[in-house]
Amino acid sequence: MVKGCELAIYNASLLARENSDLRSAIENDRQKKSRSKRQMASTEGLSFQEARDLISLRSKEIEARGGDASGGAPQSLGVPERAPPTCSECNIQGRKRTSCPTRFGI
Repeated sequence: MVKGCELAIYNASLLARENSDLRSAIENDRQKKSRSKRQMASTEGLSFQEARDLISLRSKEIEARGGDASGGAPQSLGVPERAPPTCSECNIQGRKRTSCPTRFGI
């Protein structure tokens, strides 16, 4: 009889704990749903149209200086130009090992 009573008390306390956990989860969901989903407008940075205008202005400046806006990497970025291939047999630039005349004894 005592064991049955203890088991009933244990089950009741377990159910009360689960009930309070579920109530707090429901309350958290209600608070989450009641929050506004409205996004604030950004006050800093560039808009898409402003960025597009800056890009077109820069390309016009490059064309006015006589440079080609579409060809090659811009010099202002400091991107180095790639060197021609060097032959690993005779170490002469402009040749490749597969087509080197010294390889075939010519």
